[in-house]
Amino acid sequence: MSSETLSEEAARKEAFDRDKVCYEQNFQQYRAMNQIMWQVPLLAITITGGLWYAALNVTGVQDFKRPIFLLAFVLDAALIAVLWRVRQVMSAYMMQIERFNPGSFVKASGRGVFNWPYTVVTAFSVALAIAAIGSLIGFLNIDWLRV
Repeated sequence: MSSETLSEEAARKEAFDRDKVCYEQNFQQYRAMNQIMWQVPLLAITITGGLWYAALNVTGVQDFKRPIFLLAFVLDAALIAVLWRVRQVMSAYMMQIERFNPGSFVKASGRGVFNWPYTVVTAFSVALAIAAIGSLIGFLNIDWLRV
C-alpha cells in the first residue's frame, strides 16, 4: 500500500471515530433530556399540590392565599414552556442520531392523535394548563373558595 492510501484510511478511521463519539454523546444527551421530560410533570404535581394544600390550609389570612395561587399558576405555566423546549431539543438530537446510521434508527412517526411525535408533551401540557387555570381561578376568586 502506498503512503497516500494509508493516510486516507487513517483519515477515514479518525472521522468515523469522531462521528462515533459524537453519536454516543448525542444519545446520552437524548436519554438525559428524556428523563427530564418525564420528571417535569412529577415536579409540577408535587409543587402544585403542595402550594394548593398550603393555600387551602392557611386559616384567617386571606392575603397569603392569593400569592400562593399566583405562584402555582406561574410555575405551572413555566413548566409547560420547559416541557416544549425539552421536546424541541430532543427532536434536534433525534435528527443527529438518525443521520449517523439511518438504517438502524427506529422512526416511529405515527399518525393520529394518540401516536404522533408530540402526544406525550401535549398531554402533559394540557394537564399542567388545567392545573394552572385552577390556580388562576384560586388567585382571582379567593373569596369564592371561602376556606
